[in-house]
Amino acid sequence: MARFRELDSEQRKIYLNSCQVYRAFMDEIKLSFQFSGGMRWKKTGGKDYLFKTVGRNGNGKSMGVRSPITENIFEKFHKAKSNNKIRTESLRASLDQQSKLCKAIGINRIPRIPAQILRLLDKENVLGNGVSVLGTHAIYAYEAAAGVIIDNSLMETMDVDLLYDARRKLRLSSEISQSGLIGLLKKVDKTFELAGEGHYRAINNKGFMVELVKKTPEPPFKIESQCLSTIKDDLKAAEINGLKWLDSAPPFRRTAIAEDGYPVDLVVPDPRYFALNKLCMSQEDGRDPVKKPRDFQQAKAVADICLNYLAMPFDEAFLKVFPESIRKQIPYLIDGLDSHEDSSFDMPMF
Repeated sequence: MARFRELDSEQRKIYLNSCQVYRAFMDEIKLSFQFSGGMRWKKTGGKDYLFKTVGRNGNGKSMGVRSPITENIFEKFHKAKSNNKIRTESLRASLDQQSKLCKAIGINRIPRIPAQILRLLDKENVLGNGVSVLGTHAIYAYEAAAGVIIDNSLMETMDVDLLYDARRKLRLSSEISQSGLIGLLKKVDKTFELAGEGHYRAINNKGFMVELVKKTPEPPFKIESQCLSTIKDDLKAAEINGLKWLDSAPPFRRTAIAEDGYPVDLVVPDPRYFALNKLCMSQEDGRDPVKKPRDFQQAKAVADICLNYLAMPFDEAFLKVFPESIRKQIPYLIDGLDSHEDSSFDMPMF
């Protein structure tokens, strides 16, 4: 089977244009937070004061008595707010148009539910600031970075794994923080409910599952002694043996295109760590034998991307932090990746 196919020139152009519009749109969205609430004149004791409101309850603070300075502040605020609204609406219209093109040329990749979850995490400013993506969905970031599309047989999954860094406090908006991360998931799909012992996962009525894995909180990190623990949140951490090394991997952020045609950001582990993790999972004695071949194929596909598209070698400088048992397996991982011939993978026997 072929590992992947490269995007053609038209697909690359539309992808890059979509990402450019999306970046500008997100900049305006973040800028709009400065204009939340409002700014108005309020008469107190016979004098006008400039009052900046914050939030939905009308709370705020005085900016000072009316004067040429405060009048200038008032004018600039409303002019900037108006310009932000105009630019946001214009960029949103451009995104709508780009989304149609992305769907037409077939580069809309990330399924709807995980894409919506990631967008909400990004909106809450916790994507990359306490939460990142593990598992198969991380591959969408790698293929986007390389300008390729990986065979769908390696991508189909009914769950998404999120890595939670317990050393960071997740600051969620008020309407979500009351119910924690399950509240966030319910904003995407109200049918999400906690499931499983320890409540470390949530599942919706279509069977799509979200698992939360806790990042080891004790510094400094040592790969040889890495272990997982549980979190005291409404979603507790799953102990996943195959997580080896991923929670110490440098972050890798890329924009991909979701099923709806709109861009979505992913923060994932360094792809070399991902490939090594999948290689190890393919060899675990307790691993589902149906999953092990796909683990190995995913490892090979991502390693191919690392070597032939991203200039990220599995060299000594990279491998020095890994145990000897892992370094010895690198030849199996990179064997045959010096060309892109249509080929199938043979599982190594260890």
